[in-house]
Amino acid sequence: MRQSRWFWPAFGLPGYVWLGVLFLVPFYVILAVALGTVDPIFRFPQPVWNPLEWNVGAFEFIFEGLAPGDWDLPTACPGWSVKDNVVHVVSVEAMLLGRPTPEVALPDDLPHVRNDFGRVNEQWIESYRGRSTTEVLADLRGVIAERRAALAGMDQADFDAESFTPAGPDSYGRFMRVRVMDMWMHEQDVRQAVGRPGHEEG
Repeated sequence: MRQSRWFWPAFGLPGYVWLGVLFLVPFYVILAVALGTVDPIFRFPQPVWNPLEWNVGAFEFIFEGLAPGDWDLPTACPGWSVKDNVVHVVSVEAMLLGRPTPEVALPDDLPHVRNDFGRVNEQWIESYRGRSTTEVLADLRGVIAERRAALAGMDQADFDAESFTPAGPDSYGRFMRVRVMDMWMHEQDVRQAVGRPGHEEG
């Protein structure tokens, strides 16, 4: 019996569907975010991460009821405790506000410090060693409030301006999208360490 010329294309249809679901759709979403606020194919406006909308309350919620020792639990970030992750979020936002890096001496053989920016991170963390978790959370709330105010005062030209980013030179707006992702990732590091999963959709 002669087969229809559509037999094999129809037979392979499920494979085409899974190819789209598992590869093409995720790739398209990444492309849309990478190219900014406009859908690169259909040219529709796309939502993007907004640093003004990062909910610090979701971060603080993790710490309610933690025992003092929980702050010292190790996380997936080599060499960093729960407290160190929070201090890192505070320190980067503080630097973006123009605050100087604390002058703190560090050993030369820290295995998880591999570049100058890593040493800067570690200097901030070391400067908080003797400070209470209450102070750390107060600084987190304060620095996020100041950064929100600063970002709210910026216009589109400011966000389009050339800037340093961890991925290389790009716009300040791209840098802020990276910042939101970085804060969310460290939130997940903390959640994993203390056994409080959640907020997994960014």
